[in-house]
Amino acid sequence: MKRMPFIFMMIFSLIGCDKDSSRLDSDSIIRLNLRMVNYISDTENTKNMTNFALNIHLYEDVVNQQTGDTRNQHVGVSSKGVFTLTLDDSSYDLLDYYHPGTVLYGDGYYRVDLFDIDDEISDITVNFSLDGEIYSTRLELPSAMLVP
Repeated sequence: MKRMPFIFMMIFSLIGCDKDSSRLDSDSIIRLNLRMVNYISDTENTKNMTNFALNIHLYEDVVNQQTGDTRNQHVGVSSKGVFTLTLDDSSYDLLDYYHPGTVLYGDGYYRVDLFDIDDEISDITVNFSLDGEIYSTRLELPSAMLVP
């Protein structure tokens, strides 16, 4: 009995707190957060490998009807939705790259690791569609980002 609160906390932290995209309303305000992190691996090799990790978060702005305050609620795309990332000519189905959130570690996110890039990236497009509605954002870099 003494361990019951601990067990419930563990279950809750494993389940997470992401909202399913199939529960979005048609008037939902959706925001996309895209963060690119580069890191170098395999430094023992004669040529350092430059890797990138794209972390993508999808949020819904939720307005509290009583106070009028707006807060962000993380959204996880359900299997009914389509969520893709296009980098120049390469396309990724982000549903395959989902890392669910937990209470202990924060919101879920989509992470695409791009290994040993020796090219440049000039165009990033993210598409999200659900129930016939298509949300899309495209980032064209002013000049191609050279990946050393």
